[in-house]
Amino acid sequence: MSVIYQKAWAVVIWLGKTTRDIELLLEATQALDKRMRQHPRPSSNAEHLKAWIDEGRRFISEKRIVNPEFYEIRQRALKELLSRSWFRRVWVVQEAAYAKTAYIQCSWISVPTRAFCIMPQLLEIEMDIRSQPLLEILPGPRRHSSWWNNTRDLSTILQKFSTCESTDPRDQIFALLGLSSDGHSFLPNYELNTLECIQQTVFFLAFGKPQGFDVCALPAWDLEEFRHKLPSLRTSLLEWDIEQNEHGIAILRKLLHEAPRFEVNQKTFFEQLPLSYLISNQKPMEVIQIVLERDDLDVCQANAGLRLAASLNRIDVIQELLGREDADILYDIPDIKSALESAIQSQCCDATEALFSAVRRRKGGLSQMYEGLLLHQAVKSGNTHAIAMLVQSGVHPDIPTPPNEGTAMLAAIGYERIEALKLLARLGADINKKGEFDTPISIAAKGGKLESVAVLLDLGVRIPAAIVADCLAWWTFKNDRRQPSKWWSFWQVEVQILMPTLLMAGILCFRQLTPTILPWLSS
Repeated sequence: MSVIYQKAWAVVIWLGKTTRDIELLLEATQALDKRMRQHPRPSSNAEHLKAWIDEGRRFISEKRIVNPEFYEIRQRALKELLSRSWFRRVWVVQEAAYAKTAYIQCSWISVPTRAFCIMPQLLEIEMDIRSQPLLEILPGPRRHSSWWNNTRDLSTILQKFSTCESTDPRDQIFALLGLSSDGHSFLPNYELNTLECIQQTVFFLAFGKPQGFDVCALPAWDLEEFRHKLPSLRTSLLEWDIEQNEHGIAILRKLLHEAPRFEVNQKTFFEQLPLSYLISNQKPMEVIQIVLERDDLDVCQANAGLRLAASLNRIDVIQELLGREDADILYDIPDIKSALESAIQSQCCDATEALFSAVRRRKGGLSQMYEGLLLHQAVKSGNTHAIAMLVQSGVHPDIPTPPNEGTAMLAAIGYERIEALKLLARLGADINKKGEFDTPISIAAKGGKLESVAVLLDLGVRIPAAIVADCLAWWTFKNDRRQPSKWWSFWQVEVQILMPTLLMAGILCFRQLTPTILPWLSS
């Protein structure tokens, strides 16, 4: 049929019988066409269409002055014409697209499409998604300025005419193949059922060639789903394929490694980068590996993937990332430290060990400052496994831990990580070591950390004389009756700090004297 339409001198489009209103519409269209033929044709397509629109608006305005009902009657008639079945059928698209000249015929009246196709704009009719693409490809100035002259690939055509109807659902694809600029190698095959037809079309749109002998798992979309996916079909296919895990590897490899290759450095899946999406959704290593094989994978994406894998304890992903040829940049201190912190915070023991061992092998270890930061992070997170691993790997338990330059033990007291406090003591941390601010027992006492004080006492901490001195100073000052105003000021401000000290001093004295007092009382 396409050959017949292409060779025809003109195509007549039968829209059925006329009515009185439709006659008035078609007569007005004929009059507009006659006026336009008296003007020279502009050189460019855009100017040609503009000339038609400008002349048409003048024509409508003149007629409305003479007859106020001119506009409404013809608008109503045009709406009725555009609702007729011709504008719904998929096979008529070939008539419109291949015609050199075309006429709209109703009963005995016909008008050229060059004038008819601009009437909806002149009469300010909002065209529906069925009639608009047809009017844009019928012969005339609108065709020359429409999408038809620029983008005629199969995907665009299927989207433009997605609401057309046919008796056989397969024809909603097959009827449009010959119109596309890239669909000539994709031939209609009525031996396929509707699902197979859709799957073949999906494969062709994704890879630019018929499926042939390739055996790949493809989605079982119906026509409605297929049309919905068309604007972003490759992304939709990739998202579907990833959810198939190992069963979708064949299509995934094609999408990522065969032209046109899918972009792996842009956010696609629910506003995530492909690698991050795969790792965060715990996809199998075989699937992740296909993304990692891409030589253009952005190193920033690899960094994000390393942190994510560390937080999820994905040892397989960590090893694969650190084993890449371009992995040197992943060993930069800020990046590897960030990944280690993620593993420590998430209590991922295996990931912590794998990363720490890898950086020691590659870099010979971290600086003292970064080791202190990691130990501080482990204490803060209460990750006793990481604390033990770091210390047993050579990190000194009393190493200064930024940001406050205290020790790990002081951090354990501050964050009230009792198990971490006990572990640090067992690993050799000095329970009596005085830091920049004070000793562990003093800081625990002044901070009201009762449980930490009890642990330190059990560990045999030395009681600083300063604690007792602070208590005596407070007691003396409190009982200075000669300066009541000064005493009241002291009570309001200083007692908030010294009361915990007094309380701790009482506990300390009681615990220290108990072994001596109890035998004496029993005797």
